[in-house]
Amino acid sequence: MATSELYEKTYTDGSDLQYDLLCVPCHFDNIIRPVHGYCKDCGEHLCALCYNSHLKPAPCRYHRLLDHTLMPTSQQLPDAVAAVNAGPPDHLSSPCEQHNGKILELYCKDHGQLLCSICVSLNHSRSCHVDYIPDISKQSINSKLYQDTIERIDKLVEQCETINTEVSVDSKISNESLTKALSDVKKYKHDINMQIKKIVKQIEEKIRVLKQQNTLQVESVEKLCGDIIKESKAMQNNMQHFNSYKLANQLFVEMTKAQKLLTEYNDSISVIISNRSCSFDEYKFVPEQDIKNVLKTLNKIGDIERVYQVRVKPTSQDKIYVSTIDDVYTCLITGMAMISPDKLVLCDSDNKSIKLVDLNSKIILSQLSVGPTLVPWDLTSVSSQPDAKVAITFRNRQRINFLSVTNKLTEINTIKTNGVCRGICCHGDKLIVTYFLPSKLEILDMKGNVIKTVDKDTVGKDIFSSPNYVQANSEHIYVSNLSKQEIIMFKWNGDVIARFRDLEGPAGLILLGDKRLLVCDQRANILYQLSADCQHKKVVMQNLKCPKAICVDDKLEKIYISVGHRDFLRCDDILILNI
Repeated sequence: MATSELYEKTYTDGSDLQYDLLCVPCHFDNIIRPVHGYCKDCGEHLCALCYNSHLKPAPCRYHRLLDHTLMPTSQQLPDAVAAVNAGPPDHLSSPCEQHNGKILELYCKDHGQLLCSICVSLNHSRSCHVDYIPDISKQSINSKLYQDTIERIDKLVEQCETINTEVSVDSKISNESLTKALSDVKKYKHDINMQIKKIVKQIEEKIRVLKQQNTLQVESVEKLCGDIIKESKAMQNNMQHFNSYKLANQLFVEMTKAQKLLTEYNDSISVIISNRSCSFDEYKFVPEQDIKNVLKTLNKIGDIERVYQVRVKPTSQDKIYVSTIDDVYTCLITGMAMISPDKLVLCDSDNKSIKLVDLNSKIILSQLSVGPTLVPWDLTSVSSQPDAKVAITFRNRQRINFLSVTNKLTEINTIKTNGVCRGICCHGDKLIVTYFLPSKLEILDMKGNVIKTVDKDTVGKDIFSSPNYVQANSEHIYVSNLSKQEIIMFKWNGDVIARFRDLEGPAGLILLGDKRLLVCDQRANILYQLSADCQHKKVVMQNLKCPKAICVDDKLEKIYISVGHRDFLRCDDILILNI
């Protein structure tokens, strides 16, 4: 009997039919079929049916087959149940995208690429370390790379879930703000309508009064003229009666009375005519010219403005190590300011010095000691290049120093202050300064003259308790009030607008585009984003190790934060966040 003939018999039919070699796939189904060939990739003998159809399915389309003349002549049939429990066969079946009909079965360690045989011959030199995947793949089981990959996938899934949650929260806040905006539009419309109603009512009342005056005038003239007509006709009838009956005496008396009355009536009529009391003016409505001008150019009554933008998320990060050989202690960076796109000025409180950092090379260009008794705390840029200057506060002196910044730091002048300063920022030509002793905020000009002092609320209660860092825009001033664990939002006139108290240790803060407020929480080790109205917070970054001072470049592309490194309580690194 030829080996190509098909025989089919089950194990359970009691047949004594036997073959030296059996088809392995059919063997798993309890079917006996003679062998026609062999698959090198599967390591299995195949019957004619399995042999002829073996190259059709995608997983085994490129397997290497041997006919009955080349196939192995011995076999050990696997246990069907054990084979099924062992899982699917581990075959190389991924096709090469570059070369049709070829399987990825090789790996270049030097290039980290999966290859087919043609890829190797065309694109990889003999110096490349190329392995056959089945020879090296066994080490993948439970390997460190496997564990790392699983962890990366878990982290990616966790990030996606976090993003979904954050998007849901952001969407909810956005929709709530839009709902409130719609309510505000309706209220605004109502207020406008009520004001117009009030003004229209005043005009309507004026028209009513004028019409009433016209009515009273008409009634007055009608009564007077009616009385004259009535009296005149009565006198006329009497005189005609007396004249008809030749009653001369009574006619004379009546005529004499009539002459007197006619004189009085004519005087009354003359008064009415001369005073124009019987004439009536015409009126017309004249619109307010200012309103007419506004209406001519008016194309909207307001707009929807974005006040709470998308969450700030760092896309990557880097560090600058700011310790120098001149430092005696571990750095404590308590203040920083950008003076140009490539230069950053730092306050190193513990080393009592000011440092100038080149952001391109990430090295310290200049270090200025402020003296053994002075402890610098915060600084702000007061002018940009080429005449860059910074103003510095000291935590143990009542003074502000001004430095010139080129490629080195040079002291210019000093102004005295009415207390021991902490935070400082510059807006326009004004300095906004917080004071530790006494606890207050002052707005100064560049010569140190006090423009405004803020320390008490409207009922005379102290506003601050250890006020620290400060930032300002054209409308508001923000202060991190450390002891009360809050951010206070002011108007420039000193009125408190809002307090945000869900913080552990508020420290440095910055404004992004006047609408987003970033706050370092040095005790929770978190960088937060607050809404512009100080009503909501969101986590930007966690596990920052005592973030204290913070600043941002003018293009809002990078954020710089002083964080701990070796000593958790000291800020000796500058973390760079790309956003």
